[in-house]
Formats: sequence, C-alpha cells, structure tokens
Amino acid sequence: MHTRPVLYSRGPYRVVADAAGEPDRRYLVIDAAGMELREEEDFLAACEWVDLRMAGWITTRGSESPR
Repeated sequence: MHTRPVLYSRGPYRVVADAAGEPDRRYLVIDAAGMELREEEDFLAACEWVDLRMAGWITTRGSESPR
C-alpha cells in the first residue's frame, strides 16, 4: 500500500507524487490496489489520463491519451 498522499482521485485511480520534494519529481497513477499504472512528468497530464480512462477513452493499460 502506498503511503504517499493522494493528490487526485477518481474512481479506482489515484495520482501521487513520486519522490516528493525533488525538483524533477514525477507523478504516478496507481489503482485502488496500489499497482502503478502510469508515470507522468506533469501533474495535469496524470489527472487527464485518469479522467480519460474513467470516460472510457483509454481502455488498455499504458495506452497513450489522445492529444
């Protein structure tokens, strides 16, 4: 189980900061079980991926979001 604070949550997905306090930190998307699904350099990109996944636009793990 991840002990990092959840920065964004929707459905079974959570966005957490990897290496908090680091200048080049990344954001992880994890599921309710704590499995890492995706890593993003930008917090908003991680949130967008979660939103698109919840909307059904992303159906396979690791798929790129349409931009």
